[in-house]
Amino acid sequence: MKRILLRMLPLAAVLSLVAFATGCSESYGHRVVRADENQLTIVDANGIAQKTHEVAADASITIDGQPAVLQELDPGDPVHVKVELQDGKEVATEIKAKTKEPESPEATSPATDPTLPNEQPLQPTEDEPVPYPNDETAPQETPSSTETTFPDLTPDVKQSNQPDAEPQAEPAEDQAVQGKIKSIGEDGSQLVVTSEDGEEHTVMVNDETKFMLDGETADFEDMKVDHQVAITAEKDAETLVATLVEATSK
Repeated sequence: MKRILLRMLPLAAVLSLVAFATGCSESYGHRVVRADENQLTIVDANGIAQKTHEVAADASITIDGQPAVLQELDPGDPVHVKVELQDGKEVATEIKAKTKEPESPEATSPATDPTLPNEQPLQPTEDEPVPYPNDETAPQETPSSTETTFPDLTPDVKQSNQPDAEPQAEPAEDQAVQGKIKSIGEDGSQLVVTSEDGEEHTVMVNDETKFMLDGETADFEDMKVDHQVAITAEKDAETLVATLVEATSK
């Protein structure tokens, strides 16, 4: 037994070196953000770390095990990407995607199921007494009274004089801005981003804005022109204020 193990150790070492030399890496638990003609942008399960891969012309692409093209990938699809180093660049050579699972239908309530007969509760007849678990819990009969009580409909003057409560301000809406950085404010207060359709967006930043570069925590000073960014911002009136800036330098 020891001789067999000693013979297998060199073989395992050689296989490890071969796997390391291929320069391959795999990413799991990601979802599709955008699929272009020759690029695939994915994000991790937490929706924070985002990365764009170039896709090889001969890449193997499947959806639910069936051959597909890159443009058939939909945002939110779970995806498994195999990346290889080619000429010093990371290139996706294998993409396996799954369609998003449909939400499970809610259990049909017997009360709302039209296929079930609409049974009416049994009503006691006038001659049949209402059954009770025991005589002690049966309500005592009270003599009928000829007096009729009407609710007080007099308006409350004090309440009518109270000022109406001020409506609460609606929370700021979150918006997503994606594209390349065109310019950076010298005072460190804003980024100008050009989206893929050529539209420019001016996004303000503040002390609460978080920055990430290639999946690592970064600062505003690390942002450079032509960086690819995905920005989550809140719209305050007509101004976009970034809460998270995710940039890639590749």
